[in-house]
Amino acid sequence: MTAAILRARTRWLLPYLPSNTTFVLRTLLAFAIAVYVSYQLELDSPYSSGTTVLIVAANARGAILSKSFWRIMGSVAGVAASIVLIAGFVQSPVLFIFMLAIWFGFCTFVSSMLRYFRSYGAVLAGYTVTLVAVPAVSDPDHIFELATARLSLVVIGVLATALVFLITDHGPDPNRLRYQAASLCADVAKFIRAALMGTDVTTRSGVRDRIAAGLMALDQAVEFTAAEDAVFRRRASDPRIAAAALLAALTGAERVCQLLRDPARAADGRVTSAREAVRDLADFLAQPAHGPGGFASRRARIDTVRRRVAEEAASCRDIPVLAVLDQTIDLLDQLRLAADRFATLDGQQSLSPMLRLPVYANPVTALRNGMRGALAVAIAGLFWIISQWPSGGAMLALLGPVCGLLAQSESAAAASVAFLKGTALSSVAAFVVTFGILPQTTGFPLLTVAFMPFLAVALFGSLRPGNTGLMWIAFLIFFVTQVGPNNPMHYDLAASLNTYLAYDIGAACGVLAFRVLLPPNPRREAMVLMRSIRHGVARAARDPVSLPITWEHLQHQKLIRLSRRLATAPIDRVMALEQSITAVLVGRALLRLRDLLARPEAGPTASAATTDARVALRRLHIDPLTAATAARKTAETLVRQDDAPAVIRHIAATLHELTALLSADADFFATRSQTAEDP
Repeated sequence: MTAAILRARTRWLLPYLPSNTTFVLRTLLAFAIAVYVSYQLELDSPYSSGTTVLIVAANARGAILSKSFWRIMGSVAGVAASIVLIAGFVQSPVLFIFMLAIWFGFCTFVSSMLRYFRSYGAVLAGYTVTLVAVPAVSDPDHIFELATARLSLVVIGVLATALVFLITDHGPDPNRLRYQAASLCADVAKFIRAALMGTDVTTRSGVRDRIAAGLMALDQAVEFTAAEDAVFRRRASDPRIAAAALLAALTGAERVCQLLRDPARAADGRVTSAREAVRDLADFLAQPAHGPGGFASRRARIDTVRRRVAEEAASCRDIPVLAVLDQTIDLLDQLRLAADRFATLDGQQSLSPMLRLPVYANPVTALRNGMRGALAVAIAGLFWIISQWPSGGAMLALLGPVCGLLAQSESAAAASVAFLKGTALSSVAAFVVTFGILPQTTGFPLLTVAFMPFLAVALFGSLRPGNTGLMWIAFLIFFVTQVGPNNPMHYDLAASLNTYLAYDIGAACGVLAFRVLLPPNPRREAMVLMRSIRHGVARAARDPVSLPITWEHLQHQKLIRLSRRLATAPIDRVMALEQSITAVLVGRALLRLRDLLARPEAGPTASAATTDARVALRRLHIDPLTAATAARKTAETLVRQDDAPAVIRHIAATLHELTALLSADADFFATRSQTAEDP
């Protein structure tokens, strides 16, 4: 009741403020509450609860709930590991550093295998050890006090954030996801229309990447909405499947439109009719379905066009033309699946069982991240022991978060520089506040006023995209910590400068770790991803696949990562993506072929007639040209069966498409990468 009253009383103000301003004001209020409570409880390092607020705060309630939960879980795991390390290895400093590095490397590896805030929880479990166990090295008897204080501060920060944001937030907008989904459907339709018109390939590639990024952002929005809405959580798989279907449509649209506008087939009336139908449908779908029942109306329109194209395909005996019509039907099926699953956002009940889509995790990159983090912590820790630098623990405490957090970045080398800039800027600001402002203030209100301008600027800056935002995030994480406002406050210039230097050196070591010590190699990682796609297609030819959409969604995630890895090399990126997309289409055709052969009307005759082709296709990653030749010969053989059922013609059309795709992409499949195989 109290929360409802407070929401009602803030309703008059919050809607009139920009969302970013509202976010900053809420965060500052939560920060003040968390630090005040920590002071009243007389906890050590009370400012750490404020740092928790700055890290946990987010514009979406679901993001706050998810991040808070995994921050607590990560902190618990890190605290437990700290107690074990201190209890078992503190008597041997070198062994302690060695075990600390192993734990940190393991947590970094796990974080690279997870997504969203689960990944953040694993990172936190790793670097919490540097915040709890490292300070306890000089006084092991106080490890439990440090551990309980750390957990208490984290919980206070989380509760303060939840209190402020949940009370001042009017709840999730039921139409937010729907608007986002409708806009993405319209964007895909516009892409199809542009591809039918034959606009510039490079421009279309950029648009495709933007839409794919939007679809992945939709998946994240679904994750956060499910965290705060138990009713939505039960049907959260529907928008995820819809997004996967849109990704499939986006991947195959280029090829379908290329076939529909192919001059060699343009004279055929059935192809012309299909092209016009798809163009009209794209024009219709390009208008976002923001109104009630919009997805249902789009589903009905897609069904109408599909029936029209299917009728043309049913009587078609021209295999090249039938291949075009079958590809068009596949595209329409993907659009239909997306509209059908998105219709649940209009309140329609899902009739399909829940389906969990697989998440792609790259163990090669994850292992590299873990090894980098472990080596960086080990080297810094040994330097601390050998030099006996009093502030060496602070350097290690910063290096942990740097290596853990930046391992998740798409461009870790550049991000490490931004992190260093933010840390150095926080040191300057901390010096100004500590020795220029705080000596002139007394009491908690003035302390809060002294912090607020710096935090407000940094919070606004953290909302900016790219490395600029990351620089301000680094500022937020370390600014308050370097000021270290305790009660009573002690002003020691030498100790403070020593701490600032330790933090800046730690951030600089992070730059060295990502630029010198196992530096990221985007081209090598791109080769690993391309090799993984090749192996995925080979498995589709060789092993049973439960559902085509689960297999293809896994490949789509690789395509998105591939695009990001080669973002700085646009020419290479376009070439690599086109080859990889063609390979995914080969896998899609293989799955379609398997489905057609499994139909009862195909009978044993079709299976026997396609034996040679299927054997050759299982070895397409070794000899793609032989597989293409076998597919072509089998298609020609099937075409000669005049009295064959319709399914035989569709099998022949699929083999015809496989021949064209493999012939165009033979070099991709024949490439022998020297990188480690990525499962």
